[in-house]
Amino acid sequence: MQIKQTTHFIFFIILLISGILISGCGSQVPGLKTSPKASEPDNTKPTVSSTTPSNNASLIAVNAAISVTFSEPINPTTIDTTTFTIATDSNIIGGTVTYNETTATFTPSAPLDYSKTFLATITTGVKDLAGNPMANSYSWTFTTGTAPDTTSPDVSSTTPDNNDTGFSVNTAIAVTFTEPLDPSTVTTSTFILASGNTYIPGKVTYNGITATFTPLAQLDYSKAYTAAITTGV
Repeated sequence: MQIKQTTHFIFFIILLISGILISGCGSQVPGLKTSPKASEPDNTKPTVSSTTPSNNASLIAVNAAISVTFSEPINPTTIDTTTFTIATDSNIIGGTVTYNETTATFTPSAPLDYSKTFLATITTGVKDLAGNPMANSYSWTFTTGTAPDTTSPDVSSTTPDNNDTGFSVNTAIAVTFTEPLDPSTVTTSTFILASGNTYIPGKVTYNGITATFTPLAQLDYSKAYTAAITTGV
């Protein structure tokens, strides 16, 4: 009877040790390193996060560079004038493309035309460093500003006319210009009335495209007067 109990006890001990060994197989053995898990492949396609100028922007300088910022670094070999284009009226604009970090910049070879709308496009040929292409082409438009005014103003008419006679001694003298003026430049320093070497005091007002000189006192009878507009206008 004692031998049988001893046998049962030994068998129990063996089962207990076996269970411990089996459960230990799933645990890391101290001192041993496990292999790191392989990183998941990059399957995220790049996108455009911002542009300069922004979409539908207007009054853009004709010599401004056009840039686009991506959501992640791009393979520089995939961003050039074939994948980053600027066009207007179906004409492709010549230029160069540079790339830095996540931003590509298109610099036109010559100033753009004034008052025109341009279409900028990034094609699906652009890829990230993992080789993922853009899912779709991205386009935006912008419009350049108007050409600067380089035409100097001129006098179109005067009242009284040049060499007019019999003009009233208490009537103001007026001059009309070919275009609107900067009002701050139309003063008694730039609109002058004189008789010989004597300057006539007065005040000058400006409205629309017409400036008016009003003498502070009545002019003299039977005298010749000279009105002058200087280049200060």
